[in-house]
Parts: sequence; structure tokens; C-alpha cells
Amino acid sequence: MSVMSPNLDRKVTDANAADADGTELRGLPFVAAWFGRHWIAFWFAALSGYWLFLIAQPGTPLMDDVYLAATRRWLDGGDPWATEYQGWFAAPPITLLPMVPFALLPFGRWLLLALAIGSGIATIRLLRRPWYWVMFPPLVISMVGGAIDARLVPLILVGHGWLAVLGKVYAAVPLAILGRWRPLVIAAVIILVTVPILPWGSYLAQFPTIQRHLVEQSQNLSAPLYLVPVAVAALVLMGRDRAAWMAVPALWPLTQLYYNTISLPAVTPLAGALIAVPSPWVVGRGGSVCRTGSAKRYEIWVDRRAPSG
Repeated sequence: MSVMSPNLDRKVTDANAADADGTELRGLPFVAAWFGRHWIAFWFAALSGYWLFLIAQPGTPLMDDVYLAATRRWLDGGDPWATEYQGWFAAPPITLLPMVPFALLPFGRWLLLALAIGSGIATIRLLRRPWYWVMFPPLVISMVGGAIDARLVPLILVGHGWLAVLGKVYAAVPLAILGRWRPLVIAAVIILVTVPILPWGSYLAQFPTIQRHLVEQSQNLSAPLYLVPVAVAALVLMGRDRAAWMAVPALWPLTQLYYNTISLPAVTPLAGALIAVPSPWVVGRGGSVCRTGSAKRYEIWVDRRAPSG
């Protein structure tokens, strides 16, 4: 059996851009056919370019700065939620725990950035997606901001879902829907054991204020109330393997655009193009067009590599 090189395979693919009677396409028909195969890459590049332009503006808040500042205030004996630094810290206390090593290092911010970029690339490699998926706007925002969200999918895929839950509580959603209880139990035990050392009392006392800050600075891309039945029906119809990864973009309260990174194991190109747009209606619609192909790819990977959690 012969093995075709990538370059030869690409040439053959382009040569196969022909019309129904076998005539090779040239000129505008060829361009149209080529663009039809690669439009998603251009769409991702355009949207990600727009977000990178906004992020590059002076004073733009980045998640790694907000989380690091809050963690350092806590380590110094202060209140993580009492002071704004480029944005209000509004996460539960357990989120402080994974940030401690980075907060203790003078170069922790750059280490977070490198880890987020590496995690984003690893996500695409693990899922065996085409290279242009690294430009998926929610993933790009997570990587450039050094956000924990970029690390969630690879942590779950390689069997460390409990660490993903400690970083972002919503990472428990796909684990619960998929019935992967071991990482959830580990995360729950860690949360219980660390209650005495984490500032839960301060968090609960300020909960209304913290929620108000969260509402003020969030995009809230979750499906509006009148679309919730549609979103729930779409999740049920698409099956558990896909619904596990699409539930957070569709239904998690006060969803941010970069939360949609967690949909990568299940999202199809058309659904990905839709949920890359910061609109609650579009995100809900993206869930309804998600089909089976990429979910099966993830399922096969899990069965072979990370069956336990």
C-alpha cells in the first residue's frame, strides 16, 4: 500500500475541484470551490483578528491579571473581592487554589500566558482538528488572556478533569453529563478539605455584590429565557456525547465568549462559526446545528487514551 505525502495529497485535492462532468475547474469557479472548503478558516481569522485588535488596546482587562491580583491579595491577608484591578474578581474561592503557584512567582503572568497558548495548541492536536481551529475566537481570547478556560479541555481529555473543575466550576458540567464521576469526587473532596483555608465566609457575605459585579462585566451569552426550551431540546436531540460539551455555551448563567472553548470536542464547523459570534441567539442556534462527526472523534480518543477521568 502506497503512502501519499501531504503535499501530493494537497495537489490531488485541488485537482479534484471539478464540476459534475469531470472538467477541472479554473478561474473563479476554482476559487469559489476552494473557498467553499476553507471558508471557516477565513471566518475564524477575521473574528480573531477583531478580538486581538480590541485586546491590544491600552487598559483592556485580561483574565490572568485579574485572577493573579486577587490571589496575591488573598495571600497577603486581604479580600480578593474587595478591590477592582482591571476588572472585578467574581469567581468562587476554590479558583484561587490553582493560581497560587503563579501568584508566588514574579514571572507568573508570563507563565500563565505560555501555559494558555500551549494548552490551546494541545487542544487542537488532541482532538485532531485542522490547524485553523487554533483561530477559534473563544480559544484565541482564552489563550491571549492567559485564562484558565484554555486549559480545561486538555485537562479533561488527558484524565485530570478534577483539576479543570478547581479552575472553573463549569468544567463539572461535561463530566457530570458524561457520567465521569471520579474526577468530580476528587474535586469535591479537595473543595471540602480546603474550606478552612479558603475565604468562603467573605465570599458568601459579599455574594450579592460579587454577583452584581459579574453581571456588570459579563457578556451574558447564555440563551435568553424564551430560547431555553429550544436549547434544551437541541441538547437532548444531539445526544449525550455532544450535549456534554454544548451545555455550557447554551445554558450556563452569564456565559462569556471564551467559555465556548469547552465546546471544541463536539462542535462542527457550522456550529463553531455561529458560537464564535458574541450573541445569545447565535450561540443557541449553534447548538441546534451541531451534528455527530466531531463528537465521535472525541469518543474514540477517550476510549483509547483516557477512560477513567
